Amino acid sequence: MFVSFEAKRMLIQLASETLDGDFLLKRSEWSAFLENSASSSVKSILNELDGPIVGQNLANTILACTLMDKKVSKGSRAEHLKTAHNMSDEHFRWLVLEPLVLQGQWMEIDQLLLEKKWLSRKPTPSLPIDRLILFFHSMKAPKEVKQRFLQYMPGSESLTDLVVRLGLFDLGLEYFIRRKDVSGLRNLLSRTPSSREEFKIGQTYLSKPVGHTRSHDFLVD
Repeated sequence: MFVSFEAKRMLIQLASETLDGDFLLKRSEWSAFLENSASSSVKSILNELDGPIVGQNLANTILACTLMDKKVSKGSRAEHLKTAHNMSDEHFRWLVLEPLVLQGQWMEIDQLLLEKKWLSRKPTPSLPIDRLILFFHSMKAPKEVKQRFLQYMPGSESLTDLVVRLGLFDLGLEYFIRRKDVSGLRNLLSRTPSSREEFKIGQTYLSKPVGHTRSHDFLVD
């Protein structure tokens, strides 16, 4: 899990108070969550939160808030802790990404990771895109999630390097066929084992005359 050592060293008491004097998180609330949360998807994180909930460090406290609230956007308890303790944006994003992925909070993840920059037509990822896709792959994120973030790779060569490294030949094939990038597709096929179905599909696509192919006929299910 991508958790900064800096965040791990920043110790706070879980029941630290908000600006209005109300407790941010109560022991009884956490106990109720543990009793009702039998989902296997969060057990791996819960196992890291050893001991009583009061007295956990900053990273674990934010993880607990993220698990319970299923959100980290502005106004959430996780975001409040980040701001109150001056945690960097990058550390915070890597920290909360795992519980959000495990709980399938993809809209929340988009809000967390995609930023619309000045004069830019489309949002860009706020974390290194290659590491981000590696993380999604290690977390067994759905294919469509990895496919969607692949579009932010800086070039066809780096994209090919990544999909070959991870064995995501099907996603690489779809990427180049959708964009009718013949050069990129040829490069990918040169590094794809000829025994794979993606290699055969790619060769068939390239054998068709220009203008006589429909992209969706060659996409892998």
